[in-house]
Amino acid sequence: MRYKRKSKELIFVVVGIFLLAGLLYSFFKQNSNGIAKIFGPYEMTEVYKSERAFGNDYFDIYQLKLKDTTTTLDEKSIGKDYYEKVRGFKQIMDTESSNIENYNRLLESINSIEKADGTKYFYEQSQRGDHRIIYIYNSVKDLGYLFDLQI
Repeated sequence: MRYKRKSKELIFVVVGIFLLAGLLYSFFKQNSNGIAKIFGPYEMTEVYKSERAFGNDYFDIYQLKLKDTTTTLDEKSIGKDYYEKVRGFKQIMDTESSNIENYNRLLESINSIEKADGTKYFYEQSQRGDHRIIYIYNSVKDLGYLFDLQI
């Protein structure tokens, strides 16, 4: 009797592990394809990846280069609206500056893209407001950055 009970418990545990693994796999697969759905084919280089906090909070920075620069998004030109949206991301960057390799060079690169003619940005926020991304890209420099914030 005890053997049958332990076998059933073991089966439930194994099934639970497989279900959890399947859910995690689909989440990560969907998340990694999310950028491609927005921007099309791209090359991405991780610039900064924060430590994951309680509830999987994070702040990550990626350098992006589009493989197809004709991709059309709901892009907007840099202006007052952009600076209002990016302020929070830059405050976090400043707070994390000691953890970001080559922080000053990164900041200079971002600032030069912001000031360059033809720079566009794309901003997306989840309905709950807990996940935000902002992407800036300059087609002349073929350089952009993606700030990814989950709170």
